[in-house]
Amino acid sequence: MTTRVISTPEQQADVCAILGNIEKLPITVTWVQGKDRTGQQNALAFKWYKEIAEQLGDREPHEVRADCKLHIGVKMMVTEDETFREAWHRLMLTQFTMEQKLQFMVEPLEMPITRLMSTRQMTRYLEAIIARYAPMGVHLTIPEDKL
Repeated sequence: MTTRVISTPEQQADVCAILGNIEKLPITVTWVQGKDRTGQQNALAFKWYKEIAEQLGDREPHEVRADCKLHIGVKMMVTEDETFREAWHRLMLTQFTMEQKLQFMVEPLEMPITRLMSTRQMTRYLEAIIARYAPMGVHLTIPEDKL
């Protein structure tokens, strides 16, 4: 399977040319509006988990990550994704304690939350991390090109 992010009219034309030159049919083409979260966003989130843990001094980065995924990411996904919302309510909402849910967010189970987000959603997730921890006096590294 080939995945391409098309961001310019030239890239769009290249893909059309490739599709036009395919001799063996049938083929299946699938596309999604927008793009997946970026590696830069992912790296920034992990950097922030570490910075938050260091500045607060009372938790480890994996605990910060679990907190962010559960209290920010799950809230976003429940609000924005009907399939996720249905599964969360059916399987997780009342069946487990808060502590158990936090454990599900990190290794060894690693419940996918941010992994499911688009670039736009991940940007909002990162912005929500700032909003959650700034009142606690946490100062996070903000890249020059913002989020």
